[in-house]
Amino acid sequence: MARRLNLLSPKFIETIEKPGRYADGAGLYLQVSAGKNGGVTKSWLFRYMRGHVSRTGKPTSREMGLGALSTNKRDGFITTKEARGPSLPGARKP
Repeated sequence: MARRLNLLSPKFIETIEKPGRYADGAGLYLQVSAGKNGGVTKSWLFRYMRGHVSRTGKPTSREMGLGALSTNKRDGFITTKEARGPSLPGARKP
């Protein structure tokens, strides 16, 4: 079965206010957390498995923060398109 990508719609990303992690596919998550003054902060998170195993014999999961969510490039944060794209030059898309 093929992996599903880009599961979160732009409308959902813009309007979600409930804290939690929301999967977008291929290990990319939108993290929503309670912010100051009753607001929320949104950021992109990438979850991946490390090559080695833990003491219990299971692969270890790691997370890498990609930066705060942005709706436009001018404010210096990561846009949805950038978070979904390859992170390094020459990297393959999933």
